[in-house]
Amino acid sequence: MSEPHEHKKDVKERKFLSEAVLVAAASALSYAVAYAYRAGFGSYFDLPPLLLTPTLAGILRAGAAVAGFLLFLFVIINGLWMFLPHKDSAVRRNIQRMFFILVVIVLGLYWLFAYKWGWAVILGIVCFLGFHLFIFPLITQRKLHGYENKLLAQEKVMFASNMLTDEVGASIGRGVLLLAIASYVLIVFANSLGHQTAKNQEDYFVLTGTPDHVVAAMDDDMIILVAYDPAAMTLKRQYTIQRLTSERVWLLEKKHIGKLLEPPPLKASSPQIQRSVSPTGSASQVQPAASPTASSSPTEP
Repeated sequence: MSEPHEHKKDVKERKFLSEAVLVAAASALSYAVAYAYRAGFGSYFDLPPLLLTPTLAGILRAGAAVAGFLLFLFVIINGLWMFLPHKDSAVRRNIQRMFFILVVIVLGLYWLFAYKWGWAVILGIVCFLGFHLFIFPLITQRKLHGYENKLLAQEKVMFASNMLTDEVGASIGRGVLLLAIASYVLIVFANSLGHQTAKNQEDYFVLTGTPDHVVAAMDDDMIILVAYDPAAMTLKRQYTIQRLTSERVWLLEKKHIGKLLEPPPLKASSPQIQRSVSPTGSASQVQPAASPTASSSPTEP
């Protein structure tokens, strides 16, 4: 008699466990997205990632930036969704797959938009996948009549093939696999969005008493300043960390400085070589030049 009651209790416990796991995963994902956004923002200033810690304000700021872009993308996809065929068909399903692929590509490869021809790479990938979904069946299923029949036959071939994602989805569950892929794409997108936001920034906070410095990051107990060259409008790899204490009041001011270029890439410094010739005319000796800070004793005759 108690067996059905125990079965219901086990189902309830499994359901509670799944909800608890989802809540924990959402919390971990929010911190990961916030850290990825701050890391991408700080990478434009070449800040060490260890100095960037996710805070509640950072999570809200990153969530607002990511959610704003996702809402914009949703409005565009929703507007295009109305033009889909209302009848369920292979053409409709392929268009739906194309929309899904487009969203994943735009979010996962958002960092390509930072380059001049990055959009052409994304357009090329979309055209290739579109060819595979809509044109390739015309070649492989050329013996069949009717475009819908060709797409249906190619769809059966596609679902009949056993892929690695099918094996993983069968082992851990398709929902878990989809959640893992969506989390990875969202983290990569947050990092790219943070870098792009820093690149397009023109208004900066400046701290009084520190000329030619801008605030690159701000936490609860410290402010990170980055120096820049006002003539070339280029950032430098010179950082100043100011600790916030109650003993001193810091005055922040927001100014329109303009877009600051990324610091130039570091180059390996090669040792300077100098050639010395002995007074007797013997073979010359090649030796590295002495460091400017090193002290040298005079040579005796």
